[in-house]
Amino acid sequence: MRDPGQQLDLLHMQTSRLAPVLYRDLALYLQVLRQELLPATRNAVLQLLVHQAPSAYLERSDAGRRSFHRFLERAIQRCGSLLTVEQLLALASVVEAEQRAEWLRQARRVVVEATEVRPPAPVQNGSVELSMQPPLDSPWIASGFTDPGSSSSQPGEETAAVVPMPARGDLPMLDAFLQLAAQPSERPAGASSGGEPAEPEDSEQHPGGSGEINDASFSLLVETGHLLPRQPQHLLAWWERLEQALSRRLRNLSHAVNTELMRSRFSTSLLPLSLLQAVLDGQVEPQAARANLLTLSVPVPSPQGGTLLETQALLLRPADLEETLPRLRQCRQRLEERRRQLRRMARQHRYWSGRARTMEVEQAWARDVAQTSRPRP
Repeated sequence: MRDPGQQLDLLHMQTSRLAPVLYRDLALYLQVLRQELLPATRNAVLQLLVHQAPSAYLERSDAGRRSFHRFLERAIQRCGSLLTVEQLLALASVVEAEQRAEWLRQARRVVVEATEVRPPAPVQNGSVELSMQPPLDSPWIASGFTDPGSSSSQPGEETAAVVPMPARGDLPMLDAFLQLAAQPSERPAGASSGGEPAEPEDSEQHPGGSGEINDASFSLLVETGHLLPRQPQHLLAWWERLEQALSRRLRNLSHAVNTELMRSRFSTSLLPLSLLQAVLDGQVEPQAARANLLTLSVPVPSPQGGTLLETQALLLRPADLEETLPRLRQCRQRLEERRRQLRRMARQHRYWSGRARTMEVEQAWARDVAQTSRPRP
């Protein structure tokens, strides 16, 4: 039988060898993206103008049209300088801090709502009251069915309600939730005061987030000179954060171009940044559209009632760019091969980690049985 410890060491060694290769493939993907981003964006904007407002573009002066094209070049050049592995890792830490802050805000709200004492609703005469409160107003019932004569439930004393603590596996970081519920809210670096995600151009210089590293979550501020994650599942998570940062960067570029389209009077509508993010997260189902374009039916209030207005906007997405750019698609195929390798290694790592833990429990059990079975002097 193979030793689980040796198998885990072998997997860590294979992951350490694969990490630099993955880094180079990611760097090549981003290099091709930087080279092809300007023509791809120009083509998408052209399709948007042809479908949405062809006359608006022709009616603008030559100076106005040239001004828009200069803006497009500057915006893509600025975005391209941020499309590197290092810059995306810094942005990924900002995204992670925002997600953590939102997660803790929701957890704090749940805890506050669960512990909030609401006054009982008035009961009308002749009605039946249905509630979760005990049917008898007795201190020994409220204190957890203790002895009525015990000192912990003297008449006149307030007894605290006992809230059962869920298992740690059912609600992770429950103790942290309860601590944070009693603390004032703190906004992490990189989060805006209005609750909206901060712009990466401003927040990249302040990555924010904690640098804590543990078995379940590791810091994203990793460079090639430092040790990349040695466990395959951690390297997969590291990669996933990088992909999220890339989508965020392209989303911000799309919003900037959409804003300039409206300012230049080439477009009459502007989709908010939160709606673009909802589409990327799969919370909003868009209609069929060309690559790198977004078509939505937005409800518009009117005196006759709500109506749906079809609106289009630019939304650059990695999958759409790969569909239209053969070189980028080849880089993605190579990356997907790396992903399959890592997923296979992650399954093996989970299996051998479970085997190692089982052997530890069996050995500890055998030692305890041997010690308790010894004859006492």
